Amino acid sequence: MESWLGVIIVGSLWLVGAVITATLQFVLVHIWDKRDGITDKNPFIAAAAILGINLFLWPFVFRSVWEWYGPRLAVKLRLKPEWTIESGNERSFSSWRLKDEAGLQAEAICYSPGEPTHIKVVSDHDEIDYRVRMIAPRETPPTEWTPLKRPSKAAWARSTRRLRERGEYYDESPAFSASPELKPGKYHAEFRVHLSTGELEEVSQLTFVVPQHKRSLSKHP
Repeated sequence: MESWLGVIIVGSLWLVGAVITATLQFVLVHIWDKRDGITDKNPFIAAAAILGINLFLWPFVFRSVWEWYGPRLAVKLRLKPEWTIESGNERSFSSWRLKDEAGLQAEAICYSPGEPTHIKVVSDHDEIDYRVRMIAPRETPPTEWTPLKRPSKAAWARSTRRLRERGEYYDESPAFSASPELKPGKYHAEFRVHLSTGELEEVSQLTFVVPQHKRSLSKHP
């Protein structure tokens, strides 16, 4: 009898965890879809699929979902300053269609305090510049335009040779990149593309956060 009671208790707790995680995930997906202008025509099917996954995997899903909710809860509780999270339509990844009809994709992210920020741009153009500007906790002037770097086609061919031989996926063209070392804060990144016509086209803007060390989070600038 006691063994059955234990199974019932554990099963009930598992079900509660699955339902809570599925609810949090469904709300998060809705927020992302709304931000990206996507309309889900079958929300009930999406909800059922999310619940079905969480019935088996909710501890793993909860961890990834909490990476979004946790920092926002900390801001609400005033444990972190507001600039430490993206808000509204801010995003660290975006894509654009340029005047010459070519596409450009860019992302900017800093994973840990004290590490360089990783800026990556995928484009068929030959020359692209970037600059960044802190917008919080204080505003600063933008940096000077700095050329993004990318490997030569010969160096890229050598580095991807094994991937090609194994038939694995790889980017045919090397990406532009930069790794600036920045102070903790929220930043905008802007890009300037040298078009084949000789014109310069500026695109913006990505928003990214350079995190603080945990011991300094409670000290709001």
